[in-house]
Amino acid sequence: MTPGDGWIGFGVGGALLAVLLRGRARAAAVSALSILASLAHLLTFQYYTADDAYIVARYAANAVEIGQLVYNPGELINAVTTPLQLAVMIPLYALVGAERLMGAYVLLCIALFALVLAAVVHHFRRAPEAAALAFALIAASPSLNLWLVGGLETPLLFALVTVTVLIAAGADHGDDWRAGAAALLAGLGVLARYDSALFFAPVLLSIWLRCPTARRLLIMGALGAALPLASLAFNWGYYGNLLPTSFYVKAESTPFRPVNLIYTGEFLWMSGVLLVGGGWRLVAALPRAPQGLRALREVLGDPALAVLVGLALMWGVYAAFFGTVHMMYGFRMYLPYLGAFALIAVGGLVSGLSRRPLPRLIPLLTAGVILLQAIGAFMQQRVALDLARVGELRAAWDIPRYLDELAQASALVQADWASRGMTRRARIYSPNEGIAAYVALDADVYGMLTRARRGCPAEARAVRSDGLLHLRGFTAALSVH
Repeated sequence: MTPGDGWIGFGVGGALLAVLLRGRARAAAVSALSILASLAHLLTFQYYTADDAYIVARYAANAVEIGQLVYNPGELINAVTTPLQLAVMIPLYALVGAERLMGAYVLLCIALFALVLAAVVHHFRRAPEAAALAFALIAASPSLNLWLVGGLETPLLFALVTVTVLIAAGADHGDDWRAGAAALLAGLGVLARYDSALFFAPVLLSIWLRCPTARRLLIMGALGAALPLASLAFNWGYYGNLLPTSFYVKAESTPFRPVNLIYTGEFLWMSGVLLVGGGWRLVAALPRAPQGLRALREVLGDPALAVLVGLALMWGVYAAFFGTVHMMYGFRMYLPYLGAFALIAVGGLVSGLSRRPLPRLIPLLTAGVILLQAIGAFMQQRVALDLARVGELRAAWDIPRYLDELAQASALVQADWASRGMTRRARIYSPNEGIAAYVALDADVYGMLTRARRGCPAEARAVRSDGLLHLRGFTAALSVH
């Protein structure tokens, strides 16, 4: 039995409360249930850390220990896909050290998540039942809670996306500096994940179109573009490449795949997005809009519609190529935008209900979301998901043992070197370039990302490596020179 077995009963009970209670009592009960669900998810997944998180951690460690933003000392290879997370991890490493780094980062992400949730609740302060629905969509999401402890950039991007949309919804015609703040946050979001520019672009365009002045364009352009451009310039000057090596390594593995659309559909269903809806705003607006460029301007001039356009780009067009690659398991590609969807979709429901009272709709939607989240939690923790592609948490329960075995394998290699009086750095090839490399901070580690530019060619890895970690069997072997 796993912790997932009780989630169905929890979901049924929560759904009944959402339907039977009324008014503020319902909102309070749903919010409390969502908080309890979030805490249960965090406790369940607390030992899960994605391999890629340790790639960034190794860069942070080398930045502090030797003053170089490198994976292996002296090798100018850029394998960092999230400069913002690296910028956060460097001071954390300096403060808490190697062993506590990931724990400190997770605590920071959870605190940030709580602050964003408070901002969402404040946004719906006049509609407590709507706040409860948004709360259930976000806080009770098992996938989002998984990535709160997963060690990657997802919580940072989630916070930046959600707060940017909050600002965009309130940026009036004359508030240029509010628009600039949204642009600055969007620039930080692009540093969290480069592909998030697809989402931020229509949202920022919406803000500018509400007051298309040269002053606003200058402010937004300067604040929004400064950090991403500075980061790319640093990449070019320091590493000799604009983009990280993973872009070049994986570029050939991202053609259109029909399975990506299935994966997207699973997310839309499991997260509650399809149930709550929101696309009706876009569908309803288009027939009334003038034709041509004026139609596009009218659509993008509405912040809600601009957000929906951004979501369509990320969850539809872009996902058709990248939905199941680039470590996007567990719906990580979609989750940073869940808060933005909740703000717009639930806000649209509140606006629509104010004109056409349907007093039972929001409670029914809330009950449905709670049930879907409970089913998702059950599936992630109980069912084998390799074929369903819903969660793919094959290592979620084994990470502590996994790390211990890797540490033991690394220790065997280092002990053998010590017994032979060798003092130079060990050279290890590992397909798991995060965890193995961080466990062996005093070794040069080679793999897919590093061989793309320099280092140990894959075809000669066994010959050129001083230590070879066979990760699947968790054994260490030394090659003969």
